[in-house]
Amino acid sequence: MKIPLKHLSVRVPWHDNAWNGTVCSNPRDNASCMFLPRIQMNKDVEHEEANAEKGYHKLKMNELPPCLAEKVTFMSSQTVEREVSHPYDFNDKYKHYQPTILKTYPFSFNVVPYRWMLKDPKTEESEIANELELNYDVNKEPDLDFENSWVQQKENQEELLNTFISAIESEKSLVFIYAKNIPLVDGIDRVLIGVGRITKIGHIQSYKYSITNPRFQSVLWERPVFHEIQKGDGFLFQ
Repeated sequence: MKIPLKHLSVRVPWHDNAWNGTVCSNPRDNASCMFLPRIQMNKDVEHEEANAEKGYHKLKMNELPPCLAEKVTFMSSQTVEREVSHPYDFNDKYKHYQPTILKTYPFSFNVVPYRWMLKDPKTEESEIANELELNYDVNKEPDLDFENSWVQQKENQEELLNTFISAIESEKSLVFIYAKNIPLVDGIDRVLIGVGRITKIGHIQSYKYSITNPRFQSVLWERPVFHEIQKGDGFLFQ
């Protein structure tokens, strides 16, 4: 299904070197990035200080700062790879899921439409799928031994993710880039730091599995969306 043209808003963490694909110049002094919970919980200041200004692509996967998962490299000219595991890999239904390599490409954002992936944990229904009359089948969702609010089955995920991205058009849609907190500014929830035109839209990918063509599969929600702000097709306020 194709839905009308829309633009994107993307949240990034504050970075003291223009999001250029390196560890911050002064990681200890960058407290603004820690307003994002995932960074606050996992930031290793000593490790980042030891690797200040080093390119993320030169670090080992187990050395990558948590801000990489928060789109911090959107102005980087280098591809960076990180390993991701399914958050439910503790469950028997996911025992065939393997850690999967996710690439962050140059001059791109990995976009995740979280709201689109929500479902009712009791009925398995998707409000958005019902509203748009999408080809979403509640019977394909796995029967887990715990309540979860996220769409799990590959075909259902693809239906929602592909419908979401159908509204984003290359050369027409814009991306508005914002941060939750920036230095020297207090009391503002969102601060616009740049705008660019979307030039290309990438593909989602499946998880890696320990067996061939397993019955139950899922996709990673991250989809690369590319820009050319570095060529002047947009701007940053920093």
